[in-house]
Amino acid sequence: MENEQEMAIGMTSAGDYQVVIAGRLDKGWEDWFTGTQDQLENSQSGSPITTLNCHVRDQSELLGVLNHLNSLNFPIISVRLLGE
Repeated sequence: MENEQEMAIGMTSAGDYQVVIAGRLDKGWEDWFTGTQDQLENSQSGSPITTLNCHVRDQSELLGVLNHLNSLNFPIISVRLLGE
């Protein structure tokens, strides 16, 4: 990790994550993803891509968010830790 501060993330550590999914998340689901900000853009092919920035209390909550997106049939493109 050149020029980056090492993060000591653990199973019970809170963190801010960026989750990128293929597709458009309907406004009705915003209540389920509390504390998130979403951004919609289009891929090079013109397909919608949604970026969710969310704060989770621990890895279990992150897994719950990812499982919920999976159950809604959203392909997950990436998950990135933004900071603790």
